[in-house]
Amino acid sequence: PEARGPFARAVAAAVHDPGQPIRLVASMRDDHYGDLARLPRLLAAFGSPMFVGPMDRVRLRKAFVRPVEARGYRFDDPELVTPLVDALDGSPVALPLMQFCGEQLWERRNEVQRTLPIAELTRGGGLAGVLQATAEGFVRALTEAQRTAVREICLQLVGPDGTRRVVARDQLGQAPDQTKALEALIAARLVVARADLDGTDQVVELAHEALVTGWPRLTRWLEGSRVGRAALSEVEHIANLWVQEGEPNRLLWPMGKAQVTQERVAQVDLRPPPAVQGFLERSVQHHQRRRRLRIAVLAAAGLLLLAVGGLVQRQLRERSLELGNVGRFRVDVQAFDWDPVTGEITPAERPELRWSLHRAQPDWWRGGALPPALRLERDGDVIEASGPALLAVDGRGADGRTCAPSVIPVDLPGYAERGTPR
Repeated sequence: PEARGPFARAVAAAVHDPGQPIRLVASMRDDHYGDLARLPRLLAAFGSPMFVGPMDRVRLRKAFVRPVEARGYRFDDPELVTPLVDALDGSPVALPLMQFCGEQLWERRNEVQRTLPIAELTRGGGLAGVLQATAEGFVRALTEAQRTAVREICLQLVGPDGTRRVVARDQLGQAPDQTKALEALIAARLVVARADLDGTDQVVELAHEALVTGWPRLTRWLEGSRVGRAALSEVEHIANLWVQEGEPNRLLWPMGKAQVTQERVAQVDLRPPPAVQGFLERSVQHHQRRRRLRIAVLAAAGLLLLAVGGLVQRQLRERSLELGNVGRFRVDVQAFDWDPVTGEITPAERPELRWSLHRAQPDWWRGGALPPALRLERDGDVIEASGPALLAVDGRGADGRTCAPSVIPVDLPGYAERGTPR
């Protein structure tokens, strides 16, 4: 992509050079004609385009038969040529399909009889059938790991618009299973490898556009990975630029966007190219480090505020306890049995006792009912409250007999005695 601009300017300059004008004749597929809108100088250099429609069945037959005749060969059953060509009439990938199957027939030629086995081609389902059978036979011969790698490679060689992509070979990964799968694809002539325009790096692409639409397995792979491939296509350009610029942090994506892209690619089991994987991982790690730093600063500030706030709160509480004369104490109640005949007092066996503290009021003896119970603060067996108070106790002995409630006035310790609970 980075060479398009300089190339377009060079071509436009050559066409419009008044000293040495040249006539430029160029051809391109119609599905790429829209790309010229991004290269206005090159578009202007083309002048008025002439659109060439698809071949009709007569021209398709000539394109299929005449190269064979020119080499002194013939088809083993000439009558089968017409139905095969008719099947291609109107197909947008007629010529790529014809080219691919012509190569398959030429490899299976009978050099003694100088014939091409078109009857065998017909039994295999025609031109599209040969393409499908060749690709399927290739996939079935692979190991499971290689088959997964073939899927990853093929998906990267098809763009979001459903057309072939030219990809640098080192962008397809260097894992052993990926390397073996790519070599196998090249050996099967399903993928071609060649040098790029300047001859410094090797690029690869699908051998024929017809593979995209004529191979059902690849079609299913493409349909099932549409979201992941779109996400991968979006990030590839910025990831490559990030690597070329020396991996600066200013080009990294927000963490949320990078994580969503990782999830979408992972959902369809795509292994992103090393540059993309590094870019996404660095984007997440960079923002995670920044977030941890912000959290650490906020936590330090929060701890400082908590420390100051805690100190103030403790001081206020101590002042409140002092004003309320709240002391700290323990309650230890023991039960005894009293024999009214002998007057003997003995400790009770396994008594069940209940006690409560109530606010002492001057006239509580006259009312007959105890005042409301005090609200007690407990710290283990230590109780906080302020007096004076009434201790009410009732319970039941081991023999099931109950005793009448006892109410005892008590003077609870105050704030001055909080240091040593009693």
